[in-house]
Amino acid sequence: MQVYRSSKAAQADFLSLANAKTPSCMTEDLNGPGRAEFDAQMGGGIGTVTVTRTPASDYAPHSTNFTMFLPVTTEGVTINVELILVDYVKGREEQTVVLSAFQSTFPTSLARHLTMVADGRI
Repeated sequence: MQVYRSSKAAQADFLSLANAKTPSCMTEDLNGPGRAEFDAQMGGGIGTVTVTRTPASDYAPHSTNFTMFLPVTTEGVTINVELILVDYVKGREEQTVVLSAFQSTFPTSLARHLTMVADGRI
């Protein structure tokens, strides 16, 4: 959770994630200029990254989301990773939930449940 100086500042950060261009811009950056830093942060072996947005109905109301799909190869073994970031704001507080799945997709019903619980705690 992050607390901003004002609700306007929290909302501005939320809106940057909710922007329709965010997934394509992130895909471009993580496969271009930001690739080396992202790969280093992840420990190396990152393949082509794809960032998408899934239906808002999969998560708590008033949230925004994006999903990153990336293959990670280490010691000759490739694992497909799905990272889902779900973000929401209430007043000056912003909360982000990160869900991860390996070699499969994260169950939608569980994602909705977990983000509803998290949303209720902010």
